[in-house]
Amino acid sequence: MPEELTENTPLISNEEGVNQVRVAEEQNQQLKAIYLVHFLSTISTSIFTFNTFHFIIQEKVGFRTDFRVYHSFIIAKILLGLEWGYYSDKVGRKRVLNICLLGSALMMFLFGFCNSVLPAIFASFLLGAFNCVYSVIKTIFGESTNRSNRPLSFIVLIIITAIAFCIRKIISLALNSHVLIPPANPGLPSDQLKFPFLISCIIACGINIITFILSHLYLSETLGNSVNLEGNDSAVLLTNHSDSLSESELYTILGLNISKDSILILIGFPLITVISVGFCNISIHWFSNEVGKGGLNLKENQITICLVVSSITSLVTLILYSSIHKRLGSLKLYRNFFLPTAVVFIISSMITLVARTGNVPAVITLAIFAISALEIFSYLQNISLNLLLIESSELTGHLGSLFGVSCALENTFRLVAFLSP
Repeated sequence: MPEELTENTPLISNEEGVNQVRVAEEQNQQLKAIYLVHFLSTISTSIFTFNTFHFIIQEKVGFRTDFRVYHSFIIAKILLGLEWGYYSDKVGRKRVLNICLLGSALMMFLFGFCNSVLPAIFASFLLGAFNCVYSVIKTIFGESTNRSNRPLSFIVLIIITAIAFCIRKIISLALNSHVLIPPANPGLPSDQLKFPFLISCIIACGINIITFILSHLYLSETLGNSVNLEGNDSAVLLTNHSDSLSESELYTILGLNISKDSILILIGFPLITVISVGFCNISIHWFSNEVGKGGLNLKENQITICLVVSSITSLVTLILYSSIHKRLGSLKLYRNFFLPTAVVFIISSMITLVARTGNVPAVITLAIFAISALEIFSYLQNISLNLLLIESSELTGHLGSLFGVSCALENTFRLVAFLSP
């Protein structure tokens, strides 16, 4: 006879069920904290990046942007990315994250008082040295979620990044409009003329301090406390991806045990970066150049429409990633989108032929399609690479170091693409 239920009968009558509920609640709280930390840190870092990218110096013949300030920031991220990842594997993710948040806050504040190139380069380099927040956050994500929840978590991470960039653009343009149209407005206060980025840097510094407080109070340490990746994970129990990673040969590099799969996956990060950044560099001239020079001859407002609509389209399409991932798996998603990317590049080259007919609406529509498709493919492959990297580290560990290497490789090829003519 089954036991009769009363109002005093517990809904969960075994300790295992109680533990599952408790672990689920802790994971949800952890994810919310990570989302908020990532959102705020992205705003503050992108405000600073905007400042380094628009550091203007005066010369005898006028004004010019000194990109050495921005380059020093990226170079420091490349040089120190692996080290911070390695330390996070040793002393903990939360400790490294908090150190980098405080160090970045201090450097942002100091950069606000830089009114010449050399101090700005020095402060920018030091801030780049502390700027490993994103790689640590991805590491915490990998250790705070199981396989069924992980794809959706990375989708939310990308959407949060896009929203943060929009907010950064509003803040930066509102506070730094005087440095975008040289010479500086003589009606501005003298301190703003002397220290043009002071206000925005103080705001970015304050955001980072708030982020540090939130991280210290609400984030949990995940090193050695990652969730059970198999357990009751429905995605693992109900699906059987034939393309899942299997055990591969191990190599010892700089004292780290790294699998062959991890090395191959790490190579994929700069490859995706080259494709996306390369298209961005090409499109800068492609949109605005005259038709006779191979361009689309679009006006500034038409280019803005293309970029905004394509960004919204690609972000909305990301919602489908989880369902696609359940059918194909991470490895097939990464492999199978190189051919469609090549096809879109070929189609993009044909848009110039349409531009010669003078049909502007058709050109804008095709341009939106090309940009949206390439952004979607890039997002899908990038998420898949992150998921594969997490999976490849399950046997060897060193997830922090692996994400540090991936970010260093991405920034290296991003810098090379930026410096290329």
